[in-house]
Amino acid sequence: MSLEEIKHLERKLDELKAEYTQAEEEVQRLLEKRAELVRKNRKLRAEVRELREKLKAEREKLQQLRAELEKFAVEKGRLREERSRLLRSLRQLERKVREDESQLKSELERLEWIQQTTPLPVREEEELIRRIVELEKKLLIHSEIKQLKTMSEEAREKLRQMNERRREVIAELEATRERIGELKRQIGSRVEEIRRNSEEIDQLMKKTFEAAQRADDLRREYRELRDKLVELRLQRRRELAKEREKREAKIEEELFAKAYEKYQRREKLDFWEYYVLIKRGIIKIEE
Repeated sequence: MSLEEIKHLERKLDELKAEYTQAEEEVQRLLEKRAELVRKNRKLRAEVRELREKLKAEREKLQQLRAELEKFAVEKGRLREERSRLLRSLRQLERKVREDESQLKSELERLEWIQQTTPLPVREEEELIRRIVELEKKLLIHSEIKQLKTMSEEAREKLRQMNERRREVIAELEATRERIGELKRQIGSRVEEIRRNSEEIDQLMKKTFEAAQRADDLRREYRELRDKLVELRLQRRRELAKEREKREAKIEEELFAKAYEKYQRREKLDFWEYYVLIKRGIIKIEE
C-alpha cells in the first residue's frame, strides 16, 4: 500500500474519531436534558401533591360551609316560626287591653289608696276589689306583652345576626369555590406539563439509544480502521525494509564488482571497497 493511501486512511481515522466523539457528546447532552426533565417532573409531582392536599382542605371547608348554610336554613325557619308565634300571641294580648300601662298603674294606685284609707260599704268594697283585680290582670297582660316583645326582638336580632353570618358564609363559600377552581387549574396545568415532559423524556430516551448506538458503531469502525492502519503501517515498514535491503544489496554487489576488479588489478582500495572484499572472504585477515 502506498504512503498516500495510508495518509488517506489516517484522515479517515481522524474523521471517525471526531464523529464518534461528537456522537458521545450528543449522548451526554441528551442524558443531561433527560435528567433535567426528570428532576423537573419530580418537583412538579411534589407541587401537585401539595396542591391536592390544599384542594382536599378547601373541599372539606366547602362541605363545612354548606353544612353551616343548611343549619342556618333550619334554624332560620325555626326562628321565623317562633317569632310568628310570638307576634300572634302579642296581637292577641294587645286586643285584650287598650289602656296605656301608665294609666293602668295610676288608676291601680288610686284604687289601692282608696282601699287602704277609705272605709266603704261592702258592695262598694267588692266593686273596688273587682276593679283592682281587673287592673292587675291588665297590667299582667302588659307585662306579658313586654316579655313577648322582648322575645320577639331577640328572635329578630338572632335572625339579623344569622342573615349577616349567612352572607359572610356565602361570600366565604364563593371565595372557597374560586380557590378550588384555581387549585384545579394549577393542578391541571402541572399534570399537563408532567405529561408533556414525560413524552419528551420518552423521545429523548429513543434519541439517546440511537445516538449511543451510532457512537458504538463509529467507535467500533474507528477501532477496526485503527487496527487496520497499524497493520498497514507495519506492512509498509516491512516493505520499505525489503526495498532498502534490495538497494543495499545491489549497491554492495556493484561495490564488490568494482572493488574486485581493482583488487585484481592491484589498485589501491578505499575503506568500503576493502570492507566489502573482507566481508565476501576475498581478503583474509590474519588473527
